[in-house]
Amino acid sequence: MDQLSKVIESLAKPRYEEDSTDRLNYHVTTLMLLAAAFTIIAKVYLICKI
Repeated sequence: MDQLSKVIESLAKPRYEEDSTDRLNYHVTTLMLLAAAFTIIAKVYLICKI
């Protein structure tokens, strides 16, 4: 049981491997996905109404 708890603790510990480039990539990717989703929704529901 102790081995299992050690494995879980090692997986749950915060990792400090990321730098500013990784954080910027995370934010830019999120914004790009939201912009793409908004564009698709606007095109389907607002522009192409028949």
